[in-house]
Amino acid sequence: MVGDQDGSNTPPEEPPDEVMQVLYDLVEALTALGNFVGAIAQVTGAGKGIDDDFRHALSGALAQYERATVAVHQLRVLLTPHR
Repeated sequence: MVGDQDGSNTPPEEPPDEVMQVLYDLVEALTALGNFVGAIAQVTGAGKGIDDDFRHALSGALAQYERATVAVHQLRVLLTPHR
């Protein structure tokens, strides 16, 4: 457990409700984005018969979605007090 500035080992406080709401909104938006990008990949046959530039953009979008998902998970872990 990380101590406070005064050196005590008090447990961390719960994040403010506003912070948790923003995190929730971010997760919801990210989930929707992933669903839309996934749908595009499915509709286009996961890259078969489409332009190389579009394939590259779709691949990049999926990779960035996954990266953002990991970052949001890490943020949630940081903001959630360990009990």
